[in-house]
Amino acid sequence: MKRFRPLAAALGLLLAPTAGGETLSLDACLREVMERNPEIARARADVERAQGQRLVFRARGLPRLRFDAGVGYQGSRGAGRPGTAFAAASGNFAQPLFDVGIPPSFRRGEMEVLLARQNFFQAASSRLYVARLTYQALQRRRALQALESGTARRLEENARVQSGLEAAGLGARRGTLQAQVQRLALEPQRAANAAEIARLTAVLGELMGRSSRAAEPEPVPLGPPALPELAAAALVREALEHRPDLQAARTAVRIAADDQRIVEANWYPLVELRLGGTAVPESRSAQTNPNAIRATDTSAVTEFRYGLGLSWVPFDGGSTIGQARNAAANRAGLEIGLQRAERQVQIDLGLVQARLNAARSRLSSAATARSAAAQTVATINDLLQAGKTTQLEVLNAQSALLEAEASAINATVDAADAAAELDRIAGRYIRFVREARTSPTPK
Repeated sequence: MKRFRPLAAALGLLLAPTAGGETLSLDACLREVMERNPEIARARADVERAQGQRLVFRARGLPRLRFDAGVGYQGSRGAGRPGTAFAAASGNFAQPLFDVGIPPSFRRGEMEVLLARQNFFQAASSRLYVARLTYQALQRRRALQALESGTARRLEENARVQSGLEAAGLGARRGTLQAQVQRLALEPQRAANAAEIARLTAVLGELMGRSSRAAEPEPVPLGPPALPELAAAALVREALEHRPDLQAARTAVRIAADDQRIVEANWYPLVELRLGGTAVPESRSAQTNPNAIRATDTSAVTEFRYGLGLSWVPFDGGSTIGQARNAAANRAGLEIGLQRAERQVQIDLGLVQARLNAARSRLSSAATARSAAAQTVATINDLLQAGKTTQLEVLNAQSALLEAEASAINATVDAADAAAELDRIAGRYIRFVREARTSPTPK
């Protein structure tokens, strides 16, 4: 938990004190996502597989040693020539001395691991961003649920007041019925909100990798948002340097370039140092055969070879040319995609800047509207108890207060979502993805 604590302050996350261990902070939620999410676990496993794939590319420049052995039995070859058991062994050693494809092949192996790691960072950042939005959406729904519960209590109180006025002869039956209808009209909205809470809770639990029998994640109460200041130039540099998807795209471009060089290496000669040998030991029957005539029947055969081997294909019928052109086209396509993604950073920052500015304005106006609506409700309730107002005015005041408070809640979460989007564009989730271990946490 300690190694994830600095990320909340770095990202400006919504955090509030945990109440008796029953609620889950956003920091703890993201930690569980990082450790248990299935998609992150698969991306982490791909990093391990890339370690083995690296050996495939490195093998092009490494020495190759091969041994072959054979044993057998040859039946009788005539009178005085019984069956013979025989054995033979051979070995070959080759070491490339000149191969144009070795340097790009070695780089390709290293970048295979790098690409897998960047894909892991990208998957983790994406899941953490989605989990953060889901967490904040659940905070929104919980806040609205609490707001609706408070409004329902006030409407129940209004219904009791109206019923008391009717009993005292100061009100009509119509007013009591209107108060009860106002209270019941809120139930469909509360039911829809409860259903959305259940859905978001299930989604968040799935993102966190929790089983169906595990405790449901419960967010902390909604707190004031931390709206970051937007320095466009600095954020563009930060995004270009730290965004895992952009880093993966650059790695893919370098991989495509080395793939092209590996293919084009077929145009150049290959020089190898080759050592080899063959050994055929004496057969057991030949040693006891007094009638042996040929020398090969009574002595072992040993051979040793060494030298340089040269192979070169000056003309391949277009195979290398076609592969090289395909590799070049693939590289060009990846470069175009990378350029588009880098240009999109500035567009996304412009959009999130507009969202942050709008969020600041909405927060200010929502606070003012909520204060005015609360004062209006308090005044209307005093008049209602004195029998000097109608139930319709009470309904209008309660509706205005509910709308103002809901607008304040929505503005708060929208501001938090804008901050989360800014952190995604800037690639800031990578800060604590790297703090996590690359192997799954044992449970």
